Amino acid sequence: MVSPHTPEPTSLPQPTVNARQETLIVYIAFVASIFFSLFASVIGVIYAYVRRNDLKETVYYSHFNYLIRLFWWQLGLSFVPMLMISYGIVRPLLVAQEPSMGWLVAAMAWGGVVLLWFLIRLVLGLVRFQDARPIHTPLI
Repeated sequence: MVSPHTPEPTSLPQPTVNARQETLIVYIAFVASIFFSLFASVIGVIYAYVRRNDLKETVYYSHFNYLIRLFWWQLGLSFVPMLMISYGIVRPLLVAQEPSMGWLVAAMAWGGVVLLWFLIRLVLGLVRFQDARPIHTPLI
């Protein structure tokens, strides 16, 4: 007979999807954001925030931290070309000047550099993911 003061044995719930598949889902969302919109990476980063602590004891925990940090850096760096384009459009209207293509060219160059940086970071992460190794999150 079981005593009322004896705790019942409990079992840990089994994960519904393994950590590797979950990490791949987030990487796919980030890759999709290159072709479709930033919205795909927003979905990926929300998923990463929600599931990150459940993967704390796995090699993929570092990938979730890496992707979350990548998202915020990419979002911040993407605002620079938008501000440059806005300045290039609004400034000539305010000072009655001829519009200049310089701001647009500079914004496109900055956007290209950010895209290249984003692609390199994604490829580095995917290579480490494929090898089932953790990834160290650099400053930028």
